[in-house]
Amino acid sequence: MHCELTRAAGYLSFCLGYLAADTGDDTSARRFATLAAQYADHLDDRLLAGTAHSLDAFVAFADGRLDAARAAAVRHPALHGWAAAQQVQIAAATGDEPALEAALFALRDRPSVPALRTPGWPPFDEAREACVVADAMWRLRVPGARRAVALTTPDTLERGWALGSLAATLVHDDPAATGAALDEMVAILDLRPSRVLAGRVHEILLLISAPPLTSTPRRPTGLG
Repeated sequence: MHCELTRAAGYLSFCLGYLAADTGDDTSARRFATLAAQYADHLDDRLLAGTAHSLDAFVAFADGRLDAARAAAVRHPALHGWAAAQQVQIAAATGDEPALEAALFALRDRPSVPALRTPGWPPFDEAREACVVADAMWRLRVPGARRAVALTTPDTLERGWALGSLAATLVHDDPAATGAALDEMVAILDLRPSRVLAGRVHEILLLISAPPLTSTPRRPTGLG
């Protein structure tokens, strides 16, 4: 019973830390990440330890500390999808195309592990993978976000991310569709405040005011 309560406290710390990070309270998020790691050490629980490290990575990513986020990559098999996705997002955010291709390979070829029922990260499913790939694709100026939008559920953060990728690819070709996507993203933020998604809205607004890119888009080899 003591072990189960300790494990529950560890995952509760993770969930509270994630919410704190995504709403901008980094101090609380780091405290909750430390608590989750302490509970994991007490139990010698590798999955909880990996979950705590993934929270460290998310806090760093949300705060713009991309080197720290990269260093906190998670290696537990049950978290391979989330860890690979984090590396894709970091490489895309820094514009490092070789690293992005390597990260996309790792995401595509990650080991298949059974989904575990834990209170931490949800299973890394097809919709979440599609959102991550769509984010990488628009940064390479390659269309591919419509599938992600189709796979996600309305009024969720995942839908917001997919819409962000779609809007970014259409920003100079279809202003009406871009505006509709932005409106839906703002509506999602009204329901579920998220610093990271709000940053994407701001990023798209900057793209709207910037001149169109004229370089030829290419398809990264990591997508096969």
